[in-house]
Amino acid sequence: MIAFDSGVPGSDIPVTTVATDNKAAAAQAAEHLSELLGGKGKVAIVCNSQTSVTGQDREQGFRSWLGDNAPDIQVVDVQYNNSDQAVAQQQAAAILQAHPDLAGIFATDDDGAVAAAQAAQTAAMTDTVTIVGFDSGKPQMDLVT
Repeated sequence: MIAFDSGVPGSDIPVTTVATDNKAAAAQAAEHLSELLGGKGKVAIVCNSQTSVTGQDREQGFRSWLGDNAPDIQVVDVQYNNSDQAVAQQQAAAILQAHPDLAGIFATDDDGAVAAAQAAQTAAMTDTVTIVGFDSGKPQMDLVT
């Protein structure tokens, strides 16, 4: 058996795992968001988990790239939602309300990306807030413009 993106801790199954380099992928997301924002602005992170390796690596990769390459982009908020889209949407709405000058949101998973987009739409901020996120299920692909 082959697993994709995460193995099974404490098990000899699967035999092999094919995984994303989450730090490198998040660094690419940071670079892309930086380009879209012209290298400046306030951003927030909507993270799936503070305890999962995937969430930690994606947050760290994003922050590291910004710290090394985009001194004029400031991370003003980070919220952890345990991959619960309803929680992520509430958090994203609160972020947008607290930071009306927010330029971007980085979402570390599909639930966060969809939630951030829905919150931006509800707040009528889709023209001012750029969202970059992970995963590509149908709900995410429907949001791509």
